[in-house]
Amino acid sequence: MVSCYRYAKLYEPLTNCTVGAKFNVSLSEEVDTKESVEAAFPFLGQIGPVYLFNDALSSEQVQGIHSLGPSYMYSFLDNDIATFSENQLPRGILNAKESLASKIIFGLNAQASSGKSLFNVSPTLDLISEKNSFEATAMGGTELCSRRLLQRIIYCVGGVTVLFPLISQSDRYESESSGQFGQNVDVIDTKECLTAEVIELIASVLDENLPNQHQMHLLSGFSILGFLLQSVNPQQLNMETLAALKHLFSVISNCGFSELLIQDAISSIFLNLSIWIYSAYEVQRELYLFLIQQFDNDPRLLKNLCRLPLILDMICKFYCDKDKCKFGSGSKTSLHPPVGVLGERPTKDEIRKIRLLLLSLGEMSIRQNIVAADIKALIAFFERNQDVTCIEDVLHMVIRAIAQKTVLASFHEQVSFIGGYPIFVNLLQREFEPIRLLSLQFLGRLLVGLPSEKKGLRFFNLPSGKAKSVQESHKKINLRMQPLFSAISDRLFRFPPTDNLCAALFDVLLGGASPKQKQNQSDGQKNKSPGSHFAVPQSLVLIFRFLCSCEDISARLKIITDLLDLLDTNPSNIEAFMEYGWNAWLTASVKLGALQQYKVRSMDQVEDKINEQCMIRKLFSVVLLHCICSVKGGWQHLEETATFLLMQSEKEALLPHGSVGASLGWNLLAQTNAKRGSSVGVVLEGGLVVDDMVAGGLVIGQRVGKMRGEVRGER
Repeated sequence: MVSCYRYAKLYEPLTNCTVGAKFNVSLSEEVDTKESVEAAFPFLGQIGPVYLFNDALSSEQVQGIHSLGPSYMYSFLDNDIATFSENQLPRGILNAKESLASKIIFGLNAQASSGKSLFNVSPTLDLISEKNSFEATAMGGTELCSRRLLQRIIYCVGGVTVLFPLISQSDRYESESSGQFGQNVDVIDTKECLTAEVIELIASVLDENLPNQHQMHLLSGFSILGFLLQSVNPQQLNMETLAALKHLFSVISNCGFSELLIQDAISSIFLNLSIWIYSAYEVQRELYLFLIQQFDNDPRLLKNLCRLPLILDMICKFYCDKDKCKFGSGSKTSLHPPVGVLGERPTKDEIRKIRLLLLSLGEMSIRQNIVAADIKALIAFFERNQDVTCIEDVLHMVIRAIAQKTVLASFHEQVSFIGGYPIFVNLLQREFEPIRLLSLQFLGRLLVGLPSEKKGLRFFNLPSGKAKSVQESHKKINLRMQPLFSAISDRLFRFPPTDNLCAALFDVLLGGASPKQKQNQSDGQKNKSPGSHFAVPQSLVLIFRFLCSCEDISARLKIITDLLDLLDTNPSNIEAFMEYGWNAWLTASVKLGALQQYKVRSMDQVEDKINEQCMIRKLFSVVLLHCICSVKGGWQHLEETATFLLMQSEKEALLPHGSVGASLGWNLLAQTNAKRGSSVGVVLEGGLVVDDMVAGGLVIGQRVGKMRGEVRGER
């Protein structure tokens, strides 16, 4: 509150005058006591500039004076206020009519002085007229001093960087204090907080001071600070020091040079792992959580400072578990040879937790923007790194990232630019099975996202007229097999087949939907829903090779049963099966032990063997029946299949002549009648019309290539 008072005129000289204090009778009685002096003279100690105005000040003007701070000692003119204050001041201070400069009667401060004389700094003072001249004399015992804030005058001694050497003195202080006996808790706490206190001091000098911030940038202050922090005892790099650095980051985030200083601080200090590598796990964890928060708030920083290549390089150097890594878990190495300081790394489990935090930054980078350099760094990492746990973590991160469609599209574009998907195939020859399975899953995710016209060569072309022989087509397809799937097959099957590999192959086939998910559905759900579709039908070739190499008959039965379920519930799967996997299925079927000893009515076979024979026959029937009923010229597939099987029987003596064909024929034609609800006849040479069941035996049980017939349906 501002008030204006009018005092009565006094005609007698004043004997005692107090300003800002109560009148004390003891002073009039000349009683000189310490208590009375302190009560009557409030201006004991330091006193700043003194101004006397000729009018009462408004609240706005008082606020303006307060905003200038205690160090201001000028005349409230436009030029000195603009230089001294960076903040916008109230209009009342600079208003031409009501400016403070026009109201000053006198102004005294320690800077405008000569000896004990203090000069009036009022801008309205007529210096020519001695009548208006004004001086004040400092009382005895008073010392004149010009007060300045450290942040405003530190430029006189070189700027903010003159404080940096204090960081290197922390070790010296510790070595000196360690020789003292009987240290108390306060001394120990002080030692551990020295670096934090120096950083807080630097932050206070930079806070709201544009010249110091500019100098910090011009002198590469954060680069120097980061270099000095590399020589600090790991005990000094504690939570207090990290908190001080976070406060420093907050200070520069709100300054005029924030964009430049923030980048310098992150790259030189927060991402300089040579500083933090031997600090405690809690400190490193808090460091990366802080970085994740900052990059999440400003994604531009992530793009400019923390790309995937940098993250992978940091993991290779600092967060691998192998002995080749210089900074292995729990290892003790001389961090600072000049001072002989030893540091201990976090444990293996703690290192993995830190690595996962780093990889979350990598995932953020991939999701934001992926470039060719990221793919190249990923390939180089997989090729040179021998830490299987580390590779496993990176693969999990990449698979999560490409689950987003936009990221997958960008990933496709960059991979195609540098050579295509074979660049990742070498991961499949790792001896550690989880790496092989994750790599297969990774490749499967990539293939699911490919446009259909880019999924490679087809394994089988559905005919719309006269078809080529299966044998000829089979030979050509083997020559035209996709190089990618050929390379995948060669690397995967260097190792013994396992149940996990089988599950992974189905995972690729279905684009991530395991057959177990379908098996868990009820029969009603299966009938209502179309079922899972073949997302990557090219992988059928891999499944059939697995089927041939599998010696466990129960596992083979499980594979064929899963395929039958998928074919039954989704007709589009049958078309994909014919297009991409039929030739591989023909090759696999003649290699299976069930067909090599195919005798349907033999009582010497075990139950599983008979079941396998039935499943194989059923799979043939399901696919060929679909061709007959739904594809133009579908009977030709039946003829060519029979021809192929019979030729294999004669060539390799694998099958009794006609036994497979006849059995398949009766079963197939019976299912055809059941599906169509009609009779099918075949007109042979000479006009002979035979029954459909007889035709089945003739068409498949004999060499149908010697027969010329025309199929027609009659209701």
